[in-house]
Amino acid sequence: MDPVGFLIVVIASLFIPPLGVLFISGCSVDLLINVGLTMLGYLPGLLHAFYLEYIYYSRREDAANGITGGRAPGVYSDTIQSGGYSLRQPRFRESAPAAGPRPAQYRDNPVAPANRPAPPQPQKQTPPPKYEEARADAARQEPGSQ
Repeated sequence: MDPVGFLIVVIASLFIPPLGVLFISGCSVDLLINVGLTMLGYLPGLLHAFYLEYIYYSRREDAANGITGGRAPGVYSDTIQSGGYSLRQPRFRESAPAAGPRPAQYRDNPVAPANRPAPPQPQKQTPPPKYEEARADAARQEPGSQ
């Protein structure tokens, strides 16, 4: 956790509760709720801001450790719900459906189908000459070396 950022958010919330919520959620429904609660009274807005900050920083720490959980009640911003991390889950190759069996026409036929070009054949590469061989070739090619 970033202690400086946490301290700035808490101090901003102490003076102006919607400002602390703005820092962690951006312009969201949670900010509008906090503005309304703060207009009703300082204490409801402050408690709501502290609740959102608690959820945000605890989810941020959990996400950094690879822990995911359900939705927190009373929190409508996805940024706060996820602790600032993306909610999209990575898709791994294991979750993709397995390929079915090959059609009969392609099972034992080594020739590529007519609508697809044949794959390129690998070219045989010759190894580079050794130092002694390259030096001997260079000596033979120089005029007046013999």
